[in-house]
Amino acid sequence: MKKPFCILICFASIFLSLVCLSGCGSEPDQGELIMRGWTNKRGEAYIYLKIKMEGKWEVSVNIADATTRIIQVRGKASGQWHIEDNALVLTVFESNINKIFKKDVTNFYEIVKLNEKVMELLDTHGQLTTWKAIELSKKQAGKSGSNSIRMAPFTVNLNKLRSRDKDRYLCVNFKIILKEFLPGSEVTKVHPKAREAVLIYLSSLVYKDIKNLDNAEEIQKNLQIILNPYIGNMIQKIEIDHIIVSSTYDRVEEFLIEHSIKARISKERNEKDPQKEKGKE
Repeated sequence: MKKPFCILICFASIFLSLVCLSGCGSEPDQGELIMRGWTNKRGEAYIYLKIKMEGKWEVSVNIADATTRIIQVRGKASGQWHIEDNALVLTVFESNINKIFKKDVTNFYEIVKLNEKVMELLDTHGQLTTWKAIELSKKQAGKSGSNSIRMAPFTVNLNKLRSRDKDRYLCVNFKIILKEFLPGSEVTKVHPKAREAVLIYLSSLVYKDIKNLDNAEEIQKNLQIILNPYIGNMIQKIEIDHIIVSSTYDRVEEFLIEHSIKARISKERNEKDPQKEKGKE
């Protein structure tokens, strides 16, 4: 009876040891926790620090305007990082913000606190700096290129100078590139009347307005002026991907089908949840 009992005790001990080891291994280490984006506010400046894989880091100093959303980059720095004896070590290779990160200097910061939301670093002068982790919303995290808005394709009848002029159709496909905004901010939604405003503008054009590339660039500028009030004045520029003028409606239909399919494929890709796809494998 003693031998089976001893064997049972051995198996139980091994099982408990494995459970303990697996439990300890599930805790994320400092390297895993630190590799993300961090922000810190100093006066009117927002400092954005990105700790990347392969031991690389980069930082930018941004100044926000009155809306606290649109920002202007005032300086950048980058280099290599590693963790040594509970200290974050940042070596600066490139910098135009020497007051914060001097080029060719290695900086040591004691890690006072580090989790998925906050990082507290103590520098060699005894100054404690608190960094907040950048948390993307599910909508932002699931989409690439969140700083742009793809509009559905537009097709209109061009205006005529004379009643006997040939019928021509203008087809335009473009996207809106937004100004840079602070990480974590919600992207401004397009007002419902924005599309109507674009249609009115495009249908007012005549053939001579769009018959060469220079005119297309002028259309991009005008579209930005027209759309900006409908998107909170957040537009950086308009990018026209495809523009054609056709005298037959068959070509218009081809244009709509082509870009509708592309838009659907792009939407499906953006809506895919990587975690769900991983679970299917």
